[in-house]
Order: sequence, then C-alpha cells, then structure tokens
Amino acid sequence: MEHPEWYRLDNTANLYPSVISHRNTTLFRISVHLHKPVHVDRLTRALKQLVPRFPYYQVHLRKGAFWYTLEENPRIPLPVIDSKSPCRYMPIKQRGVLPFRVRVFSHTLAVEFSHAVTDGTGALIFTKSLLAAYSLIDLSPASSVYKTLYNEYSEDPEIFLFDTPPQAEEFKDAFLTHFDPTIPTPDQEKKVFHLPGRKLPIGHYRVITGDMPLKEVISLAKSHNSSLTEFLTAVYFDALQEIQEIVKADKVRGRWNPVSVMVPVNLRNILPSRSMRNFFLILNPLLDTRLGHYDLDEIVHKVHHFMQTQLDHRHLKQQISRNVKGVINPLLRISPLLLKNIGLKMIYRDFGESRFSGSLSNLGMAVFPPSLEKIVRTLEFVPPPSTVLGVKCGALSYRGHLRLTFGSLLEETALERLVFSKLRSYGIPIHISGNWKGEE
Repeated sequence: MEHPEWYRLDNTANLYPSVISHRNTTLFRISVHLHKPVHVDRLTRALKQLVPRFPYYQVHLRKGAFWYTLEENPRIPLPVIDSKSPCRYMPIKQRGVLPFRVRVFSHTLAVEFSHAVTDGTGALIFTKSLLAAYSLIDLSPASSVYKTLYNEYSEDPEIFLFDTPPQAEEFKDAFLTHFDPTIPTPDQEKKVFHLPGRKLPIGHYRVITGDMPLKEVISLAKSHNSSLTEFLTAVYFDALQEIQEIVKADKVRGRWNPVSVMVPVNLRNILPSRSMRNFFLILNPLLDTRLGHYDLDEIVHKVHHFMQTQLDHRHLKQQISRNVKGVINPLLRISPLLLKNIGLKMIYRDFGESRFSGSLSNLGMAVFPPSLEKIVRTLEFVPPPSTVLGVKCGALSYRGHLRLTFGSLLEETALERLVFSKLRSYGIPIHISGNWKGEE
C-alpha cells in the first residue's frame, strides 16, 4: 500500500520527545535468549529484508515549528553489541537516527524501542516477525522447509512476514479513532509516596529478573480470587507499603501520602484496533496508607475491584478524552515547539509519572509457532528507565515461565528484594539473575 512520507506522533507519543534525557531515555526492551548463538550476518540480512515491512518504525524524528513529526528514514539498523546496562540513551532527536535498535551478544538478541513510536505490543510483534525472518533468510523459497515454515508463520496474526504489505490500520493513531469529545475528563489524582534512594551514575541501569513457574503463580493468584496482573500488583503494593512504613516511621500517618502503582493496559484487547503504534492507557490503583496497614488479602481485594471497575470501556474512553483534548487544545496547537517542550515537561513532572509510586507492566503471554519455540529459550521485557519512579517492573510469560524484570536507576534494591521474598514466602521458586556482580 502507499504510505505517507511523514506521520504525526500518536497521542501518547507526543510527550516523549520533550522528556528524553540521558537517564530518562524512553527506551524499553524485548530480550530473546536463543538456544544457539545469534548469527550476526543472518540477522543483518533479516533486518534488511524485514524493516521496510514496518514503515512506521523506519522513521526519524523531525523538529517542526509546532510539533515533532516522524519522517520516512531509508536507513536499516545494523545489529550492535549489547551493553551491560540496557535501554541506554540514544539520540533519537537527531536527524537520521532510527527510534529503535537491535542488540546482540552471544545467545541474546534484543530489540530496544522508544515509546515515541510504539508500545510493548508493537515491539513484541516486531520481535516475533524478526525471528521468523531470521529463521527463513538462508532457506531457498523453493524448498519444502521454507514453504512449511512460511505457512506456519503466516497463520500467526502476530507475525508480519516481509512480503506482506502493511495495512492502513497499522499506521493509525487509535486514540483519535476512539476519541469522543462529549465525554468529560476524569478527576485529578492525589499526591503519592515515592521511593527514596540515591541515583546510579548516568548511563547505568540495573536489571534484576526473577524467573518463576507461571502455573504456580497463576494458581496462587486464583487462590486469592484475582488475576495474575492483579495479584502481582497487590504484592508490589505490599512491598511499597513496607518500605513506606520504614522510611515514614517517625511521621504521623495522617501526613503520609497514599501509594499508587502505574498499571499500563493494552487497549487492543478492549477497544478494537490493529494499530502498531502506542495504544495503551494507565490504570492507577491506590492504597491510602494514611488509614492504616493493609494485609495482602485486603490489598488483593481492593486491587481486584478497582481493576474490574476501571477496565470498563466508558472509563477508558474518559481517559482517552482527557489525553486527546490536551493535544487538540487550540492554544497548545498554535504554540511554538519551544514553548510546548517546556509545557510538556511540566505536565510530565506534575501530572505524569509523579502520580505513581511504582509501575508494573505485564505484556502477558508470548505465544510462538512451534518452529520458533525450538530456537527461543526465554524472553523478558525490560521497562524504560524513570527518573521519577526510580524503579519499574515488567512481566512477560513464555512456555510456562513468568519472568518478572525490575529496571532501576537507584542504588538500593529494597523493592526488588521485598517483591521476590514475598513471592518466595508463598512457596514460589524463583531464580534471580541480573546485570550486577554476584549473579545467582
């Protein structure tokens, strides 16, 4: 299909170029660990073949008078050697720099995307498609093996083969599709507790991953009458509550701030869309710890009912209304980009991640065709760094394993240790790994 030479950033993405820094890189990561070492030449040829299938990612940021836009970029990303600290700064506001990169080391293939172009769902689809292209690249199209694999991959709706044209809906800003100007915006949230701690040096991003049996965690969640995401969020709350009780021990509870966890939700599961750009919203379950201590069962109960209420499509459209109205405001639209950058940074500081104490993003279950399962050992999702929250958590399930990954800009590891120790106290076996000395 014909596609435009430039695109507007989607409603969520408009914020990210203004807040990019050497710490707040906006990059998140899908890591794939293969059974065999990655063949760099094969991967390079697979990228050359596949990337044009994703024209909405083969772009660079263009600075306009009023907005940043995404402009067509003919470059193909070459695989680069992986870094001990993932999601490190990339100058994506420079002309010619693609908003994603592919990293390789030994058995690991990782794709790091800026939120300026897509979310976790889009990145996972690209990663699966890249693995499919990688497995086919050295086979003759006339061979029976190629045809068998091609047919297998073509049946997976989350694999885009290189010779299939992109569909018009993949380019769309789905927020505008589902925007209803008659719906009022939601009320402003309260100030919340934030993790204390010293920042790691610039360029350092500590990653700690806990690998655990998915079936056992789901069984534990069901025993608490909750979903997997609800239960993990409750454990996260419990850990944050414990930290708050330690650091605020000398203060009267009435002067505490509540605890809130950012829970991104993939809207494609609720509002029909095949957009390959950002299409998620943030839910913000809140625990008012000023009222006293909550045990885990009470937290699970509160989180479950909050999530069930907030996932109603009417409430989600209310959030979409707030977000879109902010961008289409006539005064904002005619403001020069320099003023917009200042305003967007203030919005991010006062109304963005500052409304949360932590973040838990569950990408759900990654399902691969049998032929790709034979080459892929494990997967993990590394959330983007946050100078406001300090620590974020990403979850991704694959082949019976749940991998819970914390990305941190803080020297302290109290939150990570508490979450894993609480899960272990319920009998969940966890193998911990990470990019620090003394890996278990």
